[in-house]
Amino acid sequence: MKNLIPIVLSAVLLASCSTFKGKLTVQQTLSEKDKIVAAANPAMRYLLTEDLKKKRVVITDATVSDVIESLHIDYDFCVVVTMTVDANKVDCYLYSDDLKTISKLVKGSTRIDAVGDFEKFFTLLDEKYTKIEVLDACIDIKGGK
Repeated sequence: MKNLIPIVLSAVLLASCSTFKGKLTVQQTLSEKDKIVAAANPAMRYLLTEDLKKKRVVITDATVSDVIESLHIDYDFCVVVTMTVDANKVDCYLYSDDLKTISKLVKGSTRIDAVGDFEKFFTLLDEKYTKIEVLDACIDIKGGK
């Protein structure tokens, strides 16, 4: 019995570790991306990216652009949210296992709040478009237009 308590406690702590991650807004995430791009040393870029992967991205009051089949192997579907931040287009690809919530989303109409683990960036050369991938997203439906 004494051996079981540390095992259960460890399992609970590991399962809840994502709740202790720091949170960033999309704008703050893009500021972090600028630091990564500005770093001349590739090792520093790697460390900054790994540090960002320890954060959760918060998306508030965004309209669903699309619901697509996932390209990520661990998820079935992806929710795409398009935002404009500082005159730049940002697509947030939200991956979630919550199929019940995803099935209720209406393209171009449903407004959501979401929070999930930062995964990676994709930016075009002109810096006018950025894609942010967010894993393990918790999606909260706010309503339609």
